[in-house]
Amino acid sequence: MPKSIYVLLTAATVLLTITLGFVLAIATGWITPPGMQQYDSDPASTEVDYDDAQYVELEPSLTVNFGDGERLRYLEADVQVQTSQDEVVEALERHSAAIRDELIMLFSEQSPEDLNDVEGREELRNRSEEIINGILEERGVEGRIDDVFFTEFVMQ
Repeated sequence: MPKSIYVLLTAATVLLTITLGFVLAIATGWITPPGMQQYDSDPASTEVDYDDAQYVELEPSLTVNFGDGERLRYLEADVQVQTSQDEVVEALERHSAAIRDELIMLFSEQSPEDLNDVEGREELRNRSEEIINGILEERGVEGRIDDVFFTEFVMQ
């Protein structure tokens, strides 16, 4: 066999070995690719106590213009935040201006196509929860919110 075939087979074997090594490292949790979320293996630590649930409404409704440059759209959403911790309720009220500002910025970045289906609205809820928890963490609040609910969601 010609020498070039040996070189090609060796290169393919090395590439396959490296690829399998990365797959094994990801599968065992040694490496976490960017954007992949790590989940806590203890479900008890992430359980929400619904008996102690408190809901804080972000008042007034969040109203934004959004959409592409061709046609601006209008979105009005009533947002309620769920937590089971009193200190978080107080922090939500204390930092409501920062929370509302960030949510308005997030909502105004959305496209009408993204918000026309359930998956798009669910993604917006998840991002809203991340933003609120990020603001609370930045400001030294110990607790976190458990969920975000859109109790009114009107697009025109």
